[in-house]
Amino acid sequence: MRGLLRLAGAWRLDRQEWALAEDSLAEAVRMAREIGIPDPVAETGLALAHHYLGRLSDPRDEAERLTRHRSPAHQQLAHLWLALGDTARATDHATAAYRYAWADGEPHVRRHALDRATTLLTTLGAPIPDLPAYDPATDPPPPWEAAVVAAIDKLRSERDQRSES
Repeated sequence: MRGLLRLAGAWRLDRQEWALAEDSLAEAVRMAREIGIPDPVAETGLALAHHYLGRLSDPRDEAERLTRHRSPAHQQLAHLWLALGDTARATDHATAAYRYAWADGEPHVRRHALDRATTLLTTLGAPIPDLPAYDPATDPPPPWEAAVVAAIDKLRSERDQRSES
């Protein structure tokens, strides 16, 4: 449920529906705190909604606090810093969001997050990081792959034997 609330809040932020985003994200933050786990994405999104609603008494202090989180929500922080007029900090977080979304490289990326980070970097006039493409040679096959290939080969062999008879 918390994940759905966070998703609804993000969608509403994208649509600039600040009060509706606040409702969803506040509930997601409440639920996370109730079970004792951090939710930097929901907290940062909530701070962004609060900023646009004029409900942050010290927006820069809140952005700094959220930046110091162990796993900061870079995409949301980039938007928050941009809203606060600090394009340098926004660019730093947008670049970090891009690197996270790049994951192992094309085609193994977090596509939606990568597209969003690319759009934000373009909006900021910042360069798109040149990251290495996925290299299958550095990625060992999963331990089950040999068994699957052997099973497929066995089934093909049995099929070929039936068709010959």
